[in-house]
Amino acid sequence: MTARGVSLAVALLAAASPAAALTLSAEDVDAIGRVSIAEAGNQSDAGLAAVIDVILHRAASGGFGGGVQGVLDAPRQFE
Repeated sequence: MTARGVSLAVALLAAASPAAALTLSAEDVDAIGRVSIAEAGNQSDAGLAAVIDVILHRAASGGFGGGVQGVLDAPRQFE
C-alpha cells in the first residue's frame, strides 16, 4: 500500500465508530501511517488496515493516554 493509500485507509477507518469521535491532525495521520507500515508493511492491505484500526480504537478508548500519540508511545505496544 502506498503512503497515499495508508492516508486514505486512516481517513476511512477514522470515520468508523468508535473512532469517529477522534479528531486527527496531519501529524496523527502521518504517525499512524509510519507505524502501520513498520508493523505490517509486509502484509496485505487488510493487515495494514488491522493495525490502523487497532490504533484508532485504542485512541478512542482513552485507555492508552492522550490520543493517537499516547497509543503509539505506550510501552510495548508498537515497535
